[in-house]
Amino acid sequence: MLEEIYYAIQKEEIVLPEERTGLVKELYSWKVLLGKAAAPQSSFIHAPTGCYDNELFTIIWGPTIAALSFVFDKSQDSVIVQKAITGFRKCAMISAHYGLSEVFDNIIISLCKFTTFLNTSESSDLIAVSFAANHKAQLAAKTVFSLAHRHGDMLREGWKNILDCMITLYRARLLPATFTEVEDFLNPDGKIKLVKENKPSDPRNDSGVFNAFFTYFSADSAAQKTQPVEEQQAKETSKQVIDDCDLDSVIDDTKFLRTSSLQELIKALITLCQVDELENGDCPDEDTVVFFLELLIRVILQNRDRAGAIWQSVRDHLSSIIMHATDHTFLAERAVIGLLRIAIRLLCREEVACQVLPSLRVLLLMKGTVLRSMSRQLAFGMHLLLETNAANIHSTQDWCCLFTLLEVIGAGGSVPPSPYSEMNGGTQAEEDAGAQSDGEMSSRVTGDTGDAASDRGLHIRQ
Repeated sequence: MLEEIYYAIQKEEIVLPEERTGLVKELYSWKVLLGKAAAPQSSFIHAPTGCYDNELFTIIWGPTIAALSFVFDKSQDSVIVQKAITGFRKCAMISAHYGLSEVFDNIIISLCKFTTFLNTSESSDLIAVSFAANHKAQLAAKTVFSLAHRHGDMLREGWKNILDCMITLYRARLLPATFTEVEDFLNPDGKIKLVKENKPSDPRNDSGVFNAFFTYFSADSAAQKTQPVEEQQAKETSKQVIDDCDLDSVIDDTKFLRTSSLQELIKALITLCQVDELENGDCPDEDTVVFFLELLIRVILQNRDRAGAIWQSVRDHLSSIIMHATDHTFLAERAVIGLLRIAIRLLCREEVACQVLPSLRVLLLMKGTVLRSMSRQLAFGMHLLLETNAANIHSTQDWCCLFTLLEVIGAGGSVPPSPYSEMNGGTQAEEDAGAQSDGEMSSRVTGDTGDAASDRGLHIRQ
C-alpha cells in the first residue's frame, strides 16, 4: 500500500487549489483533460469540415447582406467599398454553391438598386452623365452582370431587375449595337436599328414665312443637340463601362442555364412585353415592348435545343400580338418577323417542328388589311423558310397553310374568313356564332387535328 501511495504521488502530482495559477495550472488542467479523454465515456465524434455551413449561412445571410448594403451605401472609402463588393461576391458564390435561389435573387436586387438604373427619372443624357460620375454605380453594375453571367442558374425573380436595368440602358443609348440591331428580311444589310432617329422633313423647296420658321427652329434644335465636351466624354465613359460588363454573354449564354432559370427568364420577358389595350391600337411605350420582344426572340434562338420546354408560352404571346393587331404597327411587324425567324431556325429540329409549323396558321387570323400591308416582309420570310426547310415540311395541313399564305400575300388572294374576323366585324348574331367557334380557332392556331384541320381557311385552291 505504501508503494502504491508513493508511486501515485510520483506520477500524479498533488496540486493544491491555491497553487493552480500560471504554468502550474495549465499543466494540471492538461493532465486532468488527458485523464478524462482516456475514459471510455469521452469518445470524440468527428464532424466533416463544413457540414453545418449551409445552416449557418441560412441564418446569417439576411443580416450580412443588410450590413454590406449599408456599408456600401454610406462609405466613401474606396477600400471599404471594394471590400463590400467582395462580400457581395462571396455571399453570391456561397448561395450558388448551396442552390439558394432566394438568397441569390436578394443579392442581385440589392446590387441593382445601387446601379441607379431602377429608380431614375432622368433623361437619357443625364443618366449617362450621372453614371459616369458614380464609381459605386459602376462597381454595382459590373458586379450584377458578372454574377448574372457566372451564376445565372440561380436567378429567378432577379431576372426582372436585370431586364429593368437593360431597358434603362437602352433608353440611354448605352447598350452595344448587338442589342439595338435586329434581323430583317427586307433590308439589304439583313438588319435594321431599333433606335430610330427622327429626321425633320426638308422644306428647302418651300419659301416665304414657312421657310423662315423652319430655319429658325432647325437652328435652335441644332444648338440644343450640340452637347458639351464634358457630356460627350461622360457618355463615352458610361458606354465603355457597359461594354466591359459584357451584356452579350449574359444573353448568349442562356443556352447553358437550367431549364427552371430559363423559364423564369422567359416569363419575365413576356410579362414586360405585355401591352394593354392592343385591340384598340393603344400601344404605350412601343419601343420598350419591341426591345423586350426582340430580346425574347434572341433567347429563343439561343435555346433551339430545348425550345419545346418554353415554346408554348412564347407561341401564345406572339399569337396574342399578331391576332390583336388592328393596324400595321412596328410591334406587330416585329412579332410577325420574329415568328418567321423562329420557324426558319427551328424547322430543322424534328422534335419541335411539329409545334412550330402549326403556329404559322395564326398569320391567317390577322386582319386582312394588316396582313396585306406586311406582304413584302411575309413574302421574303416565306421564301427563306421554303428555301431552307422545305424538306422538313411533311404535313398536308402545314402545306395548306403555307400555300394559302402565299396566295394571299403573293397573288392578291382574299384572306380566308376566320372566327376572329367575324367577331370583329360581324353583328351580334355573328359574334355569338364566332363565340361558338372559339374551339375551332384555337385548334387552328395550336395545330390540333380534327375537323378544324380541314377548315375553309386552310385549303389549297385548285
